[in-house]
Amino acid sequence: MKKIIIYLALFLSFSGVAQARSGCCSWHDGVCGCDTSTGEQRCCDGTNSPSCTCQYIPPESPKPQKVNKPVIIKVPSPSVENIRKEINAVQLKYFRNPNGFRERLIKQICDYLGAGVEEVATQVYTMLPDVK
Repeated sequence: MKKIIIYLALFLSFSGVAQARSGCCSWHDGVCGCDTSTGEQRCCDGTNSPSCTCQYIPPESPKPQKVNKPVIIKVPSPSVENIRKEINAVQLKYFRNPNGFRERLIKQICDYLGAGVEEVATQVYTMLPDVK
């Protein structure tokens, strides 16, 4: 009978150890917290227990950065009078040699006055008609 009690005591003590060692972090010094970034229990030896879960808190998604719109500085276009003055100054040269003259003049006036091509071209072709 004494042997049965000893065997029973040994059996109960070993089965208790086995149960204590089969839980979360049982072979890693026990549970010391929750790793919310993975949702796993954190063991006291620094490892995580993938079989034992806790609250998972997903990382915050980065907020979109505010994109600054480019600043567009509008330069007032030169007046039609300034464009006409430039055309009048070279009008006689045009009639002497019209080949490609208007196109070069449009580029020169645009560069000099900072005017838009359409605005200058309209005035040039109006004031300097085709030479036949």
